[in-house]
Amino acid sequence: MAAAALCCSACPIALPAESQTRFACTAAEDCPPGQHCLQRLCVAVDTDAAAPADRVANDQTGLDRAAIADSAADTVRPDHPADAAPRPDHPAADVRDAAAADQPTFDRAAADSRAHDAMVDTGGNRDSAAGDAALPDTAVRDTTRTDACVASGSETTPSGNCADGFDNDCDGNVDEHDDGCWWDARWSHRRKLTFDNSSRPALDTFTVLLVLHAGRIDYGELRSDGADLRIVDADNSTLLPLETEAWNTSGTSLVWVRVPRIDAASTVDFIWMYYGRSDATAAQQPAQVWSGYDAVYHLTDLQDATGHGNNGTDHGTSAGTGQIGGGRSFDGANAWIGLGSDRSLLRSAGAATLSAWIDTSDYNLNQDIISVAVGGACSNNSRATLISEYGNIRVGARAGDLDGLIAMNTADQPVQTGRWQYLVGVIDYGGGNLSSYIDGRLDLSNPFTFNQLATSSTNAGCAAIGSEDSGDLARFAGTIDEVRISPVLRSAAWIDAEFKNQGADAFVTYGSAQTH
Repeated sequence: MAAAALCCSACPIALPAESQTRFACTAAEDCPPGQHCLQRLCVAVDTDAAAPADRVANDQTGLDRAAIADSAADTVRPDHPADAAPRPDHPAADVRDAAAADQPTFDRAAADSRAHDAMVDTGGNRDSAAGDAALPDTAVRDTTRTDACVASGSETTPSGNCADGFDNDCDGNVDEHDDGCWWDARWSHRRKLTFDNSSRPALDTFTVLLVLHAGRIDYGELRSDGADLRIVDADNSTLLPLETEAWNTSGTSLVWVRVPRIDAASTVDFIWMYYGRSDATAAQQPAQVWSGYDAVYHLTDLQDATGHGNNGTDHGTSAGTGQIGGGRSFDGANAWIGLGSDRSLLRSAGAATLSAWIDTSDYNLNQDIISVAVGGACSNNSRATLISEYGNIRVGARAGDLDGLIAMNTADQPVQTGRWQYLVGVIDYGGGNLSSYIDGRLDLSNPFTFNQLATSSTNAGCAAIGSEDSGDLARFAGTIDEVRISPVLRSAAWIDAEFKNQGADAFVTYGSAQTH
C-alpha cells in the first residue's frame, strides 16, 4: 500500500509518511543520523543532491525545499526491502551510506531531554527562539499529530472532531468544513442558522420560525416543492422535526422547526439547514414540532397543527394577510371560528398560555380573541380566555368547572389599531397568578387564589377564536394570526424570543451557502 501523504502546515509540499519524523529538536544533535533540525522538527535531508546555494542553515527561518524534496524521494529505510539496496542511477546513495556509518549513535532520551529543557527555558513560547520560526501548532496541541492533516479515516463522531482545529480527513478543510462533518453526502447544500439568544436564559424545546426568501436561499438549488429541506442540530447528526406552513418559490416560505435547546446568553448557538437532493421526499413532522401544545392554528387554514384534531369550523371569516403568513379576517359582528365541542383543551392543566397576533380595526370594543370553556355543556364560562377590551388586555380563568371567573385587566390601553401586536395571556393555576404580555414585554402581573391547583379533568365544552366560547358574543373586528393554546407556563424570556422571532424576524441569522 502506498504511504499516505501528510499535509504540512509549514511546507508547500506533501511528504510521504515514512520521511516525516515526529521528533522535536532544537539542534542537529537532537535528531537521528541523516536528519537535520528544521522548524524545530527533525527532517531527513539529502546533503549531496542540491547545491549549497539552495540550502538554508538550521538556525534560519526558511525551509530548504530542495533538500526536503530530495529527502522525500530518496530516504532509505533499512528495514524496508524495497529500499534496502541503493539505486544505481543515484550516486548520492553511496555517499550517504558512507556518511551515515561515520555518524555517532543517536541518543533519543538525551535529545528529548534537551528539547524539553529548551521549551521550559522559553516558557513554552514556540516563537521565542531567535531566528527560528514557530513550531506548527499541532506539535503542541497534539503530540501524535505532526501537522494540521490527520489521515484518520471518516469522521465517526462529528460532534467531537468538527471543532478540534484539525483537518481530520485530509480533504483540505478544517472543523465544520471537513467532509466528515457533512450530515449526509446526498444533500449538496447547507446553511448555518445562528440564534441571537444573548439576553435570555436557555430555551428548551423551542419552536423556531424560519423565514426563507430569495435573499436567504436560492430556490433553484432545491426541489420545487421544498421536499429536500432538512434541519439538523449543531452536532451534525440529530435530525430536527419541521413543519412547512407555506412554500413559495416566487416569494416567502415559512418553516417551523423544533430545537431541543438554545443556549443561554448565546449569539453562536446554531443549527444546519440542508437542501439539494433531487430525489428526496418530504419529511414533515408537525405533531413533533408542536409537542406540548393543546392546539396551534396558523390560520392559513383552520387545521390544528398539533395533530390533536381540534380543528376549527369557519363562521363567516375571510382569508386575510397575517403577521406571519395567512390570517383570518373578522367583521366584528357575525364572523367567528368555532373549535368544536367536548375538546381536550386545558384539561387537568396546572397552567395555561394563550397567544395570538392581532390587528384590530376597532380597539374600542369588548372582543374575545381566544376562549376555552369549562367542562360540560357548551357555555360562555371560560376556564381560560384572552380578550381585547376597549384597548386593554383582559386575562380570565377558572380552575374548577363551577368556580367564578378570576380576571385581570390592564389600564394603559396598549392595544392599538392599524398595526400587528402580539398578545399573550399566562395563567398559573397552581401558583396563583395571571400575567399579560404585549409585543414580548410584560404588561401586567398579579397574584390570585384559585380554588384548586389545576383545571378540572373534563374536556372543554366548547372553544372559539374571535368570540366568546359559544360564538354568540364579543366578536372580534380585524385580523388574527397564529393562535396557540398551551397547558404550560411560558416564561417572559420565551415570550420575548417568540416576539423577536415571529415579529421582528431578528432571532435567526442565515449564513451563506456551503456546497459539498
